[in-house]
Amino acid sequence: MLTYDEVAQEIVKELKDIIGRNLNYINVKGEIIASTNPERVGSFHEGAYLAVKTKERIVVNVDGEYIGAKKGINFPVVFRNEVVGVIGISGEYEEIKKYGNIIKKMTEILIKEAYINEKLINEDEYQKIIVNDLIENRAIKSSVTMTSKEYFLIKKSENVVVIIIEYKDEKIKFLELKRKVFKVIKNNINEGEIFVNTEFLFIGILINRNFREVNEFLKEVENSSQVKLVFGVGSFKKDFEKLHESYNEALKALSWAKTVKINRKFYNCMSYGKLLYDISVEKKMEFLNGIFKNVTDEEIEEFKKIFYAYEKYNGSIKKISKVLFLHENTLQYQIKKFNEKTRLDLRNYADFSLLKLALLLY
Repeated sequence: MLTYDEVAQEIVKELKDIIGRNLNYINVKGEIIASTNPERVGSFHEGAYLAVKTKERIVVNVDGEYIGAKKGINFPVVFRNEVVGVIGISGEYEEIKKYGNIIKKMTEILIKEAYINEKLINEDEYQKIIVNDLIENRAIKSSVTMTSKEYFLIKKSENVVVIIIEYKDEKIKFLELKRKVFKVIKNNINEGEIFVNTEFLFIGILINRNFREVNEFLKEVENSSQVKLVFGVGSFKKDFEKLHESYNEALKALSWAKTVKINRKFYNCMSYGKLLYDISVEKKMEFLNGIFKNVTDEEIEEFKKIFYAYEKYNGSIKKISKVLFLHENTLQYQIKKFNEKTRLDLRNYADFSLLKLALLLY
């Protein structure tokens, strides 16, 4: 977050780049806090101080006419009907008077932008406190949470659910795209619902929605954002004090969605995924090494395409070869080759189940 002095320096720099003149920003006490001439920072400017008091522009015709002042014009900067500072431009009056209203208006616009940005940052931090309090199941919640409107509405809701969204598109690292996605999310949540933006995730709490409505929300965010996203949804809870459980479930659903390479997953729809998720890495590797010990990673990746097509089209070689753009003989050869390396036959139900499990864990 920028300090007031930093905002003032940014204003002076921006205006200098536009009009090419020396500028000063003076606070309401008459102290120069930003200048294109660093030597003047910290000094008192009587002309600017007078502009604050009279709320009128002050023209300095000769150097030293006012204490600490040089030739130029000083304009009071007004924000929310109050003078918040003075912007001064140095030079001969006839040469600089044309810039007067321009620098005054532009300064006021930049002050307003800085205020809005700070307000948005503060609001975001405020909501992060609420979300963290709720999903971490803190026995004693912060005063920010306890007095918030969101807390009251979440507490009174019929059901609550936590959603975690991760961006898998590298482009999301660009701040403007991240903001775009967050704006889409904000535009699709209802009163009392809350979403926060962390470094790698969006975490949110939805209230009083059913399965279909939540799924529609996910689709809308995904389609409107036009960015590759992965969604994990916890189970619906009637007691808001169990939001931490929904959060942990959403994390598992998100992880499982990435494992099986789909865009969204509800925890309640994970089926055997709930069991597989908790298998230790050591056990997974032991199992996979037994199945794929004679197969390269590249061969596994190629076979996955065949396997899932085989599953989808119930083993129809004709349909599989068409969708994968493979000649039927080529497809048959690749299946046979993989069968020989794993000693597992796709046509055998028990072998098929083992391969399905192995590919899910891979």
